[in-house]
Amino acid sequence: MASLSTLGCSSPSVGDPPGASDSTAAAEAELDEPLRLPELSTRCPNPAPVPDTKCVTVVCQPDGVWVSQPLPTPRACDSFLGPNTSHCTSIGVCLPIPTGKIHPKYYVLNVVYAPPGNGGGGARSSVTYGNGSSFGTDVKTTSSFKSGVSVTASGGLKWGPFATNLSSQYGYTKQSDNSDDLMIKKSSLAVVGPVMGPTTDGINHDADTIWLWLNPVIYANQTAAGGVEWTILQDGNTGGSMDIQFVAVGWLKNPATMDPNVASRLASYGITSADYPQILAADPFASGTVTTPDPARYVQLSSTFPYERPGPGGVSPPVSVTLINDTLATHSENTTTSHTVSTTFDAGTPMDFKAFWSAKISVSGSLTWTNSTNVSKAADRSQSAAFTVTGPSSTYVGPSDLAVYYDMIYNTFLFTPVTDTPSLTGVVRDASGQPVAHQEVTLDAGGQRFRTVTRGDGSYRFFGAPAGLGRVTARSSSVAVSVGRAARDLIMR
Repeated sequence: MASLSTLGCSSPSVGDPPGASDSTAAAEAELDEPLRLPELSTRCPNPAPVPDTKCVTVVCQPDGVWVSQPLPTPRACDSFLGPNTSHCTSIGVCLPIPTGKIHPKYYVLNVVYAPPGNGGGGARSSVTYGNGSSFGTDVKTTSSFKSGVSVTASGGLKWGPFATNLSSQYGYTKQSDNSDDLMIKKSSLAVVGPVMGPTTDGINHDADTIWLWLNPVIYANQTAAGGVEWTILQDGNTGGSMDIQFVAVGWLKNPATMDPNVASRLASYGITSADYPQILAADPFASGTVTTPDPARYVQLSSTFPYERPGPGGVSPPVSVTLINDTLATHSENTTTSHTVSTTFDAGTPMDFKAFWSAKISVSGSLTWTNSTNVSKAADRSQSAAFTVTGPSSTYVGPSDLAVYYDMIYNTFLFTPVTDTPSLTGVVRDASGQPVAHQEVTLDAGGQRFRTVTRGDGSYRFFGAPAGLGRVTARSSSVAVSVGRAARDLIMR
């Protein structure tokens, strides 16, 4: 037993209070027992587990078990969008970001304008959008949502594998050029056409075709700021490929004339005659009442072409040229057009996404596609197409020249008759003095190049060129001219 002296204590002496010796004895007895700490269980194993989210901490319990406990709120937590992009609940749960799928009824991919018709038999006019050409449009959904809702378009989202390529026979792709729109266009290697002109004389917009994407799907999620982020893909439930159907304007105006197989296919996607007026709105010329292209949407090319009738009983020969939207380098105007379609939620869509989407959308069960373009984009300026023009029948009595416009929404070419007075005329002849028919001719005037093709008698006409000095060229021969004055012939050497 340890002595009191060794513990630094003294023995009781005479004069100590009564009972002091008893207390000392008790203290000495306690020293015989081992030192005891408060009763504790087995300690929690180390290291401490890492909390699942920023919403909880871990605490060691008396029974030696680590348990999670909620941290005080408000508190931010991480999601697939990045750090601190969601928030914690009072029970320590990091709320998931709402994600889901919406099925719009259709999407208008393109409007393709028919080239001029030929009612005299023989070859028909055609236009082909081939390698290197653009064919498509930019699309936004911003106007579908309530005021103040931030909308972001993306080539892909972070919560799934979203491919850039849209599977189809035309190799459609998508890319995000701006924060709020997607460019959906055919692959530069794909070929669309030849699109044939009608078998009647003149311009017949009933032969225009509107290209519909029948199985688009919008994938969307809430952003960290509470807005909407979206992308578009084909519906994997309908074969995993873009289902594209083109419909003639004449069919939509008179459904009784529609190919029954096409009508049945549209109906299988819920598209009925009630939807046809909305689809027709994509083509301003479908009504037949619009004859002048809106300069906010259509830019006139510097190319015109003869559309002359043959002699009695004759057949117009086809003439092939290349269309190039060569006037757009100095044109930077933006324009838009919209169409609204009904939508449905994908089967199995989580309730949190339904609530989120419904709170953001302006009109329940609908989506407004807004197609737009900025023609200052280099991709738009590179547009071209192969054009074969065949004249009308010998009984045709309309205008004998054609102008070409570029649709800045859909990146396609529109054909209209020319009724203006030529700014320069002349004849191209060979070295022997004979007229040269169907020869491409250019006019350089006012810093711009105008194009046309000679008629059957070797004559040419240029429209819209500014008055002043210019130069007419055919192959390697050229001649100075005075635009707006006398005609000038060109002798090809």
